[in-house]
Amino acid sequence: MRENGSGGACLAALKQSDTVVCVDSESVGESPELARLLGAEVVELGPDEHSVASARNAGFKLLLARNPDLEAVQFIDGDCELVEGWLSLAEAELARRPEAGAA
Repeated sequence: MRENGSGGACLAALKQSDTVVCVDSESVGESPELARLLGAEVVELGPDEHSVASARNAGFKLLLARNPDLEAVQFIDGDCELVEGWLSLAEAELARRPEAGAA
């Protein structure tokens, strides 16, 4: 991942995955609307849920509800960009090394 300061660049990750959840904590930008337009599900957190842990837990809970057989998750922060091809590379490495918990 590369830091870039732009939620829009982070949302480019949508083209690398079948399922994307965007967790928004009352942002002032247009990232939630853009995420919806690009096909992501958006979870909007309340004012008392502004921690990274709250956001990741809310997104993961929705993913598990939609995909109970989920085998892997990629978390990415809004100020980062997912490098093209990373998900395929990580998935292949996890399949090659079933003892690994992270790639």
